[in-house]
Amino acid sequence: MSSPGKLTPEQEKDVQRYYELRQSLDSIRINIQQYEIMKHDSSNALKVVDELDNSTVIYRSTGPILFQSDVETVKKSLTDELERIEVHLSSLQKREKNILNSLKEIQERLKI
Repeated sequence: MSSPGKLTPEQEKDVQRYYELRQSLDSIRINIQQYEIMKHDSSNALKVVDELDNSTVIYRSTGPILFQSDVETVKKSLTDELERIEVHLSSLQKREKNILNSLKEIQERLKI
């Protein structure tokens, strides 16, 4: 039997894995926040574009360059972007949930 306060190799591995998962969780949560902001910004932009008349001159930025475009093209682009963001957000949220479950399992094994 091990002495009090000393961890078994399995417990040490669990502790290491716990800290790795915590770091991953922090990173995923930051990514989720970033994607939530992107979703909010894209949703707001789409609301503004939806209110425009189709004959309105509109510009879309690509990096530091602005391109003239039509309202329908920008609407489609923003809608596609929102879908992509939502898919990525969903994936990140699933990963967050899986990590939280793994952390809970480790906590139960270590009785934290």
